[in-house]
Amino acid sequence: MTKERINIFTGDYGSGKTEISINYALELAAKNDKVKLVDLDIVNPYFRSREAKEPLMEADVEVVAPAGKLVQADLPALPPQILGAIQDKNSKLIFDVGGEENGTIALGRFRQYLDEVETNVNFVINPNRPFTGDSAGVKEVINKIEKASRLKVDYLISNPNLGRETKVNDIIEGHKQLEEISEELGIPIKFLVISQEMIDRVNLEEFSVPVFTLKLFMKAPWE
Repeated sequence: MTKERINIFTGDYGSGKTEISINYALELAAKNDKVKLVDLDIVNPYFRSREAKEPLMEADVEVVAPAGKLVQADLPALPPQILGAIQDKNSKLIFDVGGEENGTIALGRFRQYLDEVETNVNFVINPNRPFTGDSAGVKEVINKIEKASRLKVDYLISNPNLGRETKVNDIIEGHKQLEEISEELGIPIKFLVISQEMIDRVNLEEFSVPVFTLKLFMKAPWE
């Protein structure tokens, strides 16, 4: 097994980890992989991967999340299917994990079943969000996540954006900032995230890491 069988995406509030989890699962499914997406975001009541269940199901991605009255709950009501998904060696598994302490503690409950040989922990960073704009802030958040989950972060995911107000320079300068943070922390960048709306405006040759194109699924209730 490779470390690509299980990918955990976590990050501070507003990092974009849920959108990335959904898109990553859909990309794997498009390659005819058997894919399961575990929604362990028990922190954020608005942006959860379970909200994109319909397009995921259409792509034959199995979504594992609390059901019925527990769908909108912020409590760590963790379905037993999660353990079954971890033990299914024939599937690729994506975890969408809330970056706050409660979210990663929930992940820690399954730590004994997660083999480090086949598991990647990916920390998603939007440098325009509070607390993750410099290496000190990123290190502090990562330390909390690692302590709560008892897992080590393997990769950084560069996701510089200002939402719908994003300009090309925001991506370029934000990624440069992430490269500096990556070098200081000694944690490599797995890929740079660019939305579908921006991908044609950016010269991809400027970047030394793979670029991951993002389709937006999540909307706030007021949108």
